[in-house]
Amino acid sequence: MKIKILLFAISLMMTTSIYSQFEQEVKNVAIFVHEGVELFDFAGPGEVFVAAGRQSPVIDFNVYTVAATEDMVTSQTFLKIIPNYSIDNCPAPQVIVLPGGATNIPLRDPKVIEWIKRVNESTDITLSVCTGAFLLGKAGLLEGLKATTHWGSIQGLKNNYPNTEVLEETKFVDNGKIVTSGGVSSGTEGSLHVVSRLAGKPTAQRVARYMEYNNWDDRIGLVEKESEFISAVKDHGFETALSHSESDNIFYGELYNLATEYLENNETAKALPILDYLSKKYPVSETYEQLGNAYKKMGRSTPLAESEIVELINSREIEKVLEQYEKDRKEFPGWIIFNEITINSLGYKLMNQDRIKDAIQVFTLNTREFPDSFNVWDSLAESYLKSGNKELARKYYEKSLKINPDNSNAKEVLSSME
Repeated sequence: MKIKILLFAISLMMTTSIYSQFEQEVKNVAIFVHEGVELFDFAGPGEVFVAAGRQSPVIDFNVYTVAATEDMVTSQTFLKIIPNYSIDNCPAPQVIVLPGGATNIPLRDPKVIEWIKRVNESTDITLSVCTGAFLLGKAGLLEGLKATTHWGSIQGLKNNYPNTEVLEETKFVDNGKIVTSGGVSSGTEGSLHVVSRLAGKPTAQRVARYMEYNNWDDRIGLVEKESEFISAVKDHGFETALSHSESDNIFYGELYNLATEYLENNETAKALPILDYLSKKYPVSETYEQLGNAYKKMGRSTPLAESEIVELINSREIEKVLEQYEKDRKEFPGWIIFNEITINSLGYKLMNQDRIKDAIQVFTLNTREFPDSFNVWDSLAESYLKSGNKELARKYYEKSLKINPDNSNAKEVLSSME
């Protein structure tokens, strides 16, 4: 069997997200593959980062495979992989994933080791899975650090790299820039942890839920060293750390997670400047929901939270939601009240329950919040089509197509209606 592995975001009506009011940051994720690469070591992280690109409101993860050359490699004797790029021509990655398997092959290639050294200098995070840790060790990137690998290779890593403290029974070890994870499935946990750092814990949780990875718990790994910026925030306060930091060192997820931790510990004064900064730089609903939680702790009024909106709609109190939404819109101008993907998914859930009228109201609500998104108009059109109102279905498919002339779904439906 010969296939070309193309790690791309699959368009699923329930999971596709078009963030029309915010230009997402793009982060390249290079997954290194080699002859004899362990299948789950690269496929698990690939699934995580592709799904995170769909689920994150702030980051679009561009995932691709890279190998020593563009020649085909074989995973576990049966899966033929043609890499997207070679190490000579791949886009500069912000995240590298180094899977395990037959790592003795790339370990013997000085060009691969030199590539790892070079690209690591400019990455946000370099992640190893299983015996991929040996590649980091050979590149000199584990000196003086704590690390882990597959349980069967613990002693080998200790023997080869005596200046590295190798930990057993640990799913992942985070040293700030260098993250190592254990074998096979542990790469999924390490990848979810990286997603949490970059895009926030809610995105990682949505990815885990989508993958039905129900036992994911970020606490099963070891965070040995936090990023320099987060350490500076904890030591000197957010404003001081921000004034002395380069923007490239600031990750949305780390700040969001820290603000959440402050709120949970009733340290609202510490959380508030972080959330205020995030709401301006990253105007997305999950940031505003946390800002609302901070306001509530201070006794201030807030709009309906996204979770409250979903609960009310599920309880058939849509009219209450619509009425409060209009009030909140006037009182909190510019506030992102809910996530487009959340409300869109809820609309489809209602359609599947034959609550067509309710679905139409929910999709209409989404168009009020995200009028420049072709996706929400496409969904509203579909709900009208299912209700039997072809006239309004046509109108909104045409509106969706006007916003995005490449919307193939609208083209096909309009053509079939003709």
